[in-house]
Amino acid sequence: MDTPVMIRQVTLVDVDGIVEVHTQARTAYYIAGGLNADDLADPAQTQRRHDGWARAIHSPDRVVKCATQDGKIVGILSMGRPNSPTIEARKVGQLYQIHVIPSHWGNGIGARLHTSFIDYLTDSSLPTGLLEVWERNIRAQSFYNRLGWKPDGDRRPGPASSDYVFLRLAAPAAVAPTYTTEPSPASPVAGRGVAAEALRRRGIPVFPHYDLDRAAAALAEQERQHGNG
Repeated sequence: MDTPVMIRQVTLVDVDGIVEVHTQARTAYYIAGGLNADDLADPAQTQRRHDGWARAIHSPDRVVKCATQDGKIVGILSMGRPNSPTIEARKVGQLYQIHVIPSHWGNGIGARLHTSFIDYLTDSSLPTGLLEVWERNIRAQSFYNRLGWKPDGDRRPGPASSDYVFLRLAAPAAVAPTYTTEPSPASPVAGRGVAAEALRRRGIPVFPHYDLDRAAAALAEQERQHGNG
């Protein structure tokens, strides 16, 4: 039986293992996309990846996790605030990288790392995920398409005259429930009646699926920002 794969937070001790997975994965998909292997074997690029991952681990705006099996790093995930200042960080979380070592492709490791990203969006109350993928990386595009990601129309130049295309995903928590009939207003719950009443005073119906405390707090913050609080 295969040893279980574990997902955990990384530390600086993991940088060499992270770079190894990243290097092997990117080499595989760039070669599959038509790039020359010799062009990808630049030691300076490896050092830049090492420095980049160390910065990501230190950054308060990034979350970096890894998948391990038998004590070896076999997959990596980097996510956090959007890289572009034009994207609203209160609404979007960016999936920077998911890489799995090629020898472990097809074992569900990428899907588990992607689930960690979805958990990040949910825990951060972010309704939208954003990522970019090289347009010749057909394997990755197929992977993200199966998980519900859609092109948003933006792109930027990439290697071999092929662009990186941007994809977006609606986080599950942001998808509104669908009802066949109008739901009945919820009765105030002990300990949460004040929050429910605050919403009703503003003409907002209270349904059973509401997180009353979070909804009332969000409304108060919105009113404060507009000078109405």
